[in-house]
Amino acid sequence: MTPIPLTDETAAIARHVVWFEPPARALRDPVRFMAYALTYARAEEMAVLRRYVSDADIKEALDRAPAGIMDPRSWSYWNAVIGRWPAPPLPARVLAPDGDDPMSRSETRPTPRSFPESPTFQAMEAAMHDFLETVSLPDRLSESEIVQLAIDVLERRRA
Repeated sequence: MTPIPLTDETAAIARHVVWFEPPARALRDPVRFMAYALTYARAEEMAVLRRYVSDADIKEALDRAPAGIMDPRSWSYWNAVIGRWPAPPLPARVLAPDGDDPMSRSETRPTPRSFPESPTFQAMEAAMHDFLETVSLPDRLSESEIVQLAIDVLERRRA
């Protein structure tokens, strides 16, 4: 697929359609970026992108779109635009057979002590230790209340 250059216009579009990461990172993977653009871009944004993206590029973006980005309406529309009707099935995530999901293996899941050498981890561990030794907790606290109390203790340690 043709790379999409980072310009002021494309950066503004990237900030809109891939709002959770910097434009330069979003534009690095044009197939993924176009999956987001085909789903979330406004008509005037697509007009700008069409200067850089051909029908063949859109077809490639659809053929290689990561699962979970495009909605059914956008998928159907853009497949029709490139002449594919009816549209093929949306990309789907595929789990390994027999329930062998790699994320369910214990060696792939981080544990609370995954990074004990980290100064942040050590500070948080010490703050939690101090917190648990110096306060008496009510019988029922929500998780957010416990986190807020731990943050308060951390901030007192820094002062």
